[in-house]
Amino acid sequence: MTISSKAHTTHSSKLCRFPQILNPSFLGVNVFLAVFSCCVSQIYADNQAIEPSIDLQVADGQGGNLLDKQKEDSPGAFTVANKNDTDLDGTVDMNDNYVGGEIDLMKLVFNPPVPNNDPNRNVSLTVPANAKIYKSSDKKAGLETKRIWKASELPITRWIEMQDASSAVRADEFGLSSCNVSDTVRVTGIWATLEQTYIQGNSVPADLDDASLKNAIQQLELGLKFWASNHPFEQNWWGAQVGILYEWEIRPAGLENEAKVKIDLSRQAETKASDKAPNGTWQIRPAKTFPQSDIPNDDSGIASEDEIPKNLHIYNGDWPGAIMVSATNPQVGTEMVARGNLL
Repeated sequence: MTISSKAHTTHSSKLCRFPQILNPSFLGVNVFLAVFSCCVSQIYADNQAIEPSIDLQVADGQGGNLLDKQKEDSPGAFTVANKNDTDLDGTVDMNDNYVGGEIDLMKLVFNPPVPNNDPNRNVSLTVPANAKIYKSSDKKAGLETKRIWKASELPITRWIEMQDASSAVRADEFGLSSCNVSDTVRVTGIWATLEQTYIQGNSVPADLDDASLKNAIQQLELGLKFWASNHPFEQNWWGAQVGILYEWEIRPAGLENEAKVKIDLSRQAETKASDKAPNGTWQIRPAKTFPQSDIPNDDSGIASEDEIPKNLHIYNGDWPGAIMVSATNPQVGTEMVARGNLL
């Protein structure tokens, strides 16, 4: 079939059916219009071949941009499984109906097929078992249970929530299809689980190979330690510290080979402390309070963190303490009440 008007020529090499012919009286002037269904193998416009296609787009979580087309399957998109509590309401985010400040959902955009010649043409989305789809990034608009749309409804944007760590890097695939065209994107959910806590001695676990953290453990030791001007990293420092080493299992395996993934085991902390001056008066130190989201507020830097997993394990250390006396702060009777939460 050929549709021509002046110098513009468009025809298809394959049509499924012709349910309706419009304006047949125009045939005398070489104009023939038809509304046909979706299965087109190739079309031509101005003698240029246009391959039918459909486009599914995805972005990394935590505010990432939509990926370039050539990167949608590899490396694909990454985000944290939504098992944290961003809004601190006591409910795990994936069990919440609304999460203020949510940043872990991944943007998913499905575009209409090309050529978009039938507004009633069905477009189908496939979703892996490890994911749910929401209508807004904060989940407030509700869960998306629909999986088939009409071409006339596209483009639309939805949001991916990963329920757990993926079984492997790029194991979770989303697909968009319509008749004989389809597109896929691959995503990876990441999660770290606390496996063990070390609170005694200065031995280093076999899977910990970060030089800075190993040195801190060997110098400061783990557990309760009192210092009387012999602190290895502070001069004229009197006080007490409690050294804690956390061992995490981070999944899926292979994240250390992904250039776009940076693992930062930062902390949230709430601290209160008061100091008794030599004259007997008590002074209250500035307090540190928990943020109103899961953004860290106590990141002491990479010296206390292992940044590259080994055998699925990654580590970070913490040495909270009370400074009783220092060269610039000759205070005694210091009390510190502190609480820390690692996310």
